[in-house]
Amino acid sequence: MNKALKLLTLLDLPKIGNVKAKKILAELGDEITTQDLQLILKDFINIELSIDRIQQAYSNAQIIIEECGKNNIEILIGEKIPNKLANFKDTPIIFYALGNHSLISEKITTIIGSRNPTKKGIEAANIVSKCIAQKNQIILSGLAIGIDTIAHQTAVNFKKPTVAVLGSGLLNIYPKENIKLAKEIIELGGCIISAYPPKAPVQNYQLVERDKIQARISDNLMLIESKINGGSMHASKEAVKLGLPVFAVNYNDDPLINWEGNKKLIDSNSANILNFKNLDDDLLTLNLNTKFKESLFD
Repeated sequence: MNKALKLLTLLDLPKIGNVKAKKILAELGDEITTQDLQLILKDFINIELSIDRIQQAYSNAQIIIEECGKNNIEILIGEKIPNKLANFKDTPIIFYALGNHSLISEKITTIIGSRNPTKKGIEAANIVSKCIAQKNQIILSGLAIGIDTIAHQTAVNFKKPTVAVLGSGLLNIYPKENIKLAKEIIELGGCIISAYPPKAPVQNYQLVERDKIQARISDNLMLIESKINGGSMHASKEAVKLGLPVFAVNYNDDPLINWEGNKKLIDSNSANILNFKNLDDDLLTLNLNTKFKESLFD
């Protein structure tokens, strides 16, 4: 039983998450039977499971590995997990990738924002995405409709690779409207990555985890437009926590409800300001290495 098969079998069992699976894995030999695993689970973490339940988990794990093989999905475990993610204690212990996942080790700018952007939000997303693409930075986003789609599509239009982090499985693209865009990303040498099995449906908690992964992969983050409770705030807060350079568009006198998340970051001195009225000028002299509470410009 190879390492991926062992991990997937463990993760399919009840009461076993990433932390316990990692600990149990260290106790498993190269050749292990379902009976061996049953005893280890009982002795090591006091979980009693039937042979049938363990065999079902093993069969489910085999199915996932077969699906990955048929669809050119690479399973990333151990040393294959990019250092940007592996350095965190709570990072998932297994990832799935389509395309060139080595991009994750390059300089990455995350561009995120509302699924229902305003006209100004759309304009800002287009301007910022174009600027980052022309700076030859890798654009990363979450393949959601709205700002994410603009960011990825801009990279595709410029024939640049882009990285999408999903909150669903790679064979269950969410939203469905972006299946074509996902294929274009792969065709242009980009990457789509997920912490969830290929056919996993999207779940709200997975989107929150996805947002955290986005920030951890990033070298800097651009918040285009977000309400105070918008999903993009999860990634933005994680980026601030990590001390990454964070940039937020300031729409000045526009209705606050549409960009209140941006304003919260700006008012708390957690983000550099990109003024919508002078966006082209601000981006012209943009220093992507600028951390918050420092001067935005070179």
